[in-house]
Amino acid sequence: MSTICAAKKNGRICLAADTATSFGDLVVGSDLVASSGKLLQFEDTWFGVTGSVAHGFALREALRTIENTDFSSADRIYRTFLDLHAILKENIYLKTDEEDDDPYESSQMNMMLVNGSGLYSVHSYRDVMAYNRYWAIGSGADYALGAMHALYDEAECEDIARAGIDAGCAFDSGSKLPCELHTVEVS
Repeated sequence: MSTICAAKKNGRICLAADTATSFGDLVVGSDLVASSGKLLQFEDTWFGVTGSVAHGFALREALRTIENTDFSSADRIYRTFLDLHAILKENIYLKTDEEDDDPYESSQMNMMLVNGSGLYSVHSYRDVMAYNRYWAIGSGADYALGAMHALYDEAECEDIARAGIDAGCAFDSGSKLPCELHTVEVS
């Protein structure tokens, strides 16, 4: 349960996240959990990860051990995540039990990533989407998308992303302020 969103405008991209940690129905604010951040940096790329708290630890560890990472396009991100999935499964013990009708083995996590090449989402089957303006994921995503859509023409990327997080936190029971955000320059 999270709200993670990003906005791209005027040569910058801002990635933002709420800072709640949840354990089932129990939602704990960042005032009690020291490691409540959902955004992590690897080289020049920022990631926002939804789902289990373990996903952040697993992603950081797997990225450190992968030989070649390339986050410069949707196709290259996809290739990197194929390699990443193998490391998650073999070295970090990713559980991949699937339903019979699932098309592929799931990586069990959804995330957004931003860097100088753009704004992307990566989903559990490693499908990668590139976005031109803004996007949101997590349980508060619907509220965040509405707020960012309403504000996009009048505001800068940081204010757009922050408005998405504010809306997610106002209406989604699994998201809580304060907001964490990072901005990168588009190359």
